[in-house]
Amino acid sequence: MGYPARLLHATIRVDAPARPAPGAPRVEVCRWTFIHVNSGDEVTLAFQPSLSMNDYAGLGPVLVAAGAIGELPPLVQPDLVPSGRLVEVMPQWHFSVSDLSLVHLGNRYISRPCQLFKEVATQMAPKLFPRLPA
Repeated sequence: MGYPARLLHATIRVDAPARPAPGAPRVEVCRWTFIHVNSGDEVTLAFQPSLSMNDYAGLGPVLVAAGAIGELPPLVQPDLVPSGRLVEVMPQWHFSVSDLSLVHLGNRYISRPCQLFKEVATQMAPKLFPRLPA
């Protein structure tokens, strides 16, 4: 049993029913797949979260205040780990890599939010991912 499985060993694996009975509480099941940095081994954990949200900006303060475990990309509030307010508990295990793309028509006006995003991403990428080719 790998480290992620030991970390969350007490977690009960639950599969949500295909159709909950009318009036039954909704059972949310999260699945996190961890990949070991050196070996490439994969471990998937299924668990019921006590809190679920889709706002990474709001998740950082919640993790700090609750002393909880959560997925928080380094791009979001990057000062929380270096300052010691959050601690990476599994440095040898990571979530799978996702590509992030900004796509626009080359011959069209680029909106100001897209321009700003592109500028910020270009400035932050070398700091967040120092091993990327230039």
